[in-house]
Amino acid sequence: MPDRPAEDAAGLPDFEGDEVVGVVTKLNGSGGRIRRALHHGDKLVLVVEAEVASIAHPKRKDGLVRVQTLAAADLYDAGAAGHDLLATLRSKADLDDDDAQGRTRLPLAAAPEKSAKTKASGKKKAPKIKAVPPLPDEPDPAIASTFGDDK
Repeated sequence: MPDRPAEDAAGLPDFEGDEVVGVVTKLNGSGGRIRRALHHGDKLVLVVEAEVASIAHPKRKDGLVRVQTLAAADLYDAGAAGHDLLATLRSKADLDDDDAQGRTRLPLAAAPEKSAKTKASGKKKAPKIKAVPPLPDEPDPAIASTFGDDK
């Protein structure tokens, strides 16, 4: 493995003594393993084997950006399992980002389970939701006078 340049606090290596402020990754190439018709707007998750083809450091307004271009060597459509994996990876990345930024997530997803009671069958009951009262046929006079009565 070749020697790696020193990395800054963000994990990006300096380039010729200058700080690198971001990374862009591009993917070029093609594969012949997807043998179904795709249509505009389709989204699919791919498993890609790629090799780093080039690295450049163009200057932008805020500094140097590392542009890494990959060449696809092989690729597969991961199907529904790929979408599940992608959702898991995104969630983990969000949690890692929250940790890095010092943010604490609210336990919103766990709240409904704690309030649900268990039936004799062992299944949880759904929490009861109170019905919203119907709207009155006539608007409140104070609101109607403020916004005008369209009748």
